[in-house]
Order: sequence, then structure tokens, then C-alpha cells
Amino acid sequence: MDPINPLYLSTFLDVGADWCEKPKEFAIISAYATTGEKWSVERNQQADERLHQQLVEKGGWLCS
Repeated sequence: MDPINPLYLSTFLDVGADWCEKPKEFAIISAYATTGEKWSVERNQQADERLHQQLVEKGGWLCS
């Protein structure tokens, strides 16, 4: 497995929500190229949209 990109270790997530309501566990899921590959903006967006649709179809737990 490749080492994690150091940029992710300093990423700040601002969801605009009251943090006292955050779940104990959550995940940020993206289909954007994150392993050093170079994708066009369009390819990243298309992959992310396909992933979002698949997660919606699995149902129940997805928030956006």
C-alpha cells in the first residue's frame, strides 16, 4: 500500500454543522484520483458522481 499523501494529514473539514451533533464515526468518500494519478476535472467529477449514485442506491446511511 502506498503511504498516505501528507496533505490529507493537515486537511480541515468544515461541514457547516453543529459539531455537538456529529456522529462518533464517519467517512469521507471520494472517487477523485487521490493516489498520484492525474485526472482531468471532468473525469474526477464523473467518477465522483458515479460513486455518489452507487452509494445512494445502496441506501440508508449516505448524507451529503
